[in-house]
Amino acid sequence: MTVALGGMVRLNCSTLQEVPVDWTYNGEPLYVNGEIDVSLRSRYSIDKSNDGQYTAYVLVISDFNAADAGEYKCIDNAGSGPELVIYSIRGNK
Repeated sequence: MTVALGGMVRLNCSTLQEVPVDWTYNGEPLYVNGEIDVSLRSRYSIDKSNDGQYTAYVLVISDFNAADAGEYKCIDNAGSGPELVIYSIRGNK
């Protein structure tokens, strides 16, 4: 996936359970146990919604910059959705 620098990114991950998923960035914890890493909260957030069947944990990155490029993984710890969702993102001017 290629994203315009300065743009917003929305990465979707859904599960059948209310148990939060985990997000990692280049193998490092990003969103674990329902919390975004403190150092990233100014530009990263989780948009959680439930349609009655699935709970979506959308990772939102505002003001995307070159340092945000990399591999994002969503891990469904409850085992009720896809076990792993991977997004590889690069920036584009």
